[in-house]
Amino acid sequence: MGCRMSLELHFLHSHLDSFPENLGAGSDEQGERFHQDIQEMETRCQDDLNLFSYKIHILQKQSTVQKEKRLTFAKLIAGKVEKKEIDIGNIDWSDEAHFHFSGHVNKQNMRIWGEEKPDPLDSKPLTQEKVTVWCAVGSKRIIGPYFYENNEGSRVTVNGVRYLDMLKSYYIPTLRRRKELGSITFQQDGAPPHIAKVVLDFLREKFDKKLIVRNCDFFWPPYSPDLNPCDFYLWGYLKSKVYSNPIPVTTEDLKRNIRREIRRIKAETLKKVSENILTRLQKVISLNGSWIEHFISG
Repeated sequence: MGCRMSLELHFLHSHLDSFPENLGAGSDEQGERFHQDIQEMETRCQDDLNLFSYKIHILQKQSTVQKEKRLTFAKLIAGKVEKKEIDIGNIDWSDEAHFHFSGHVNKQNMRIWGEEKPDPLDSKPLTQEKVTVWCAVGSKRIIGPYFYENNEGSRVTVNGVRYLDMLKSYYIPTLRRRKELGSITFQQDGAPPHIAKVVLDFLREKFDKKLIVRNCDFFWPPYSPDLNPCDFYLWGYLKSKVYSNPIPVTTEDLKRNIRREIRRIKAETLKKVSENILTRLQKVISLNGSWIEHFISG
């Protein structure tokens, strides 16, 4: 389609300027080469992956520690992939998001907007009615959506107990049914429910060292939505689809639309999204840990 989506991601504890501070310290040739690299990535996202571009707006500068953690992670995973010690196609990238009836999609540390730039005076949902969705994006399929609800079908807040219950009753059984449990590496971010001791103990029991998780061998760097397909692809894609054809009137309508649009995502698209992660890791390395998504124009 001709229209492009602009996703606005607002971080609670991160900020960056239009360009990295060290950019401009080098030669004009360096700057030109840098912009050529960014343009190439944007073209690949649009032409090869049909991904919608978005911008990240920040409240604080990215810290040196954050950059170091991202750089360490990118080098580690890219190196493991190069040595064939990790198959990027066997990683499940997981996350949660809230889908509001007002049309907003957000999570703990970001807000995703749709096809038009929002009015800053109208940036809060008009209604608190929403659904909370969890998904795991792989290179061939998506596991989910899983909706956090009670027995009456009402939305509930995600906490450690409910997250663990989802893993035990939904995610792990799905992997077993698909005969994937032994081959999958599982990724999650460092949200409090995800790093509760009982959760981490359970994940270590099921995945051993195949974990990209805080406090594990493959330490997931905080504030890295530009490396998670849920954030840089899935939530934005769903945002562009689930509020029309038909327009949801009830919670069940919205959930039905989400399920339908996830089913429509082709395996070919997921394969390209998965392959794009390695490109992103390499770009993080070339930028010494800086965020990459803000260089892609909306």
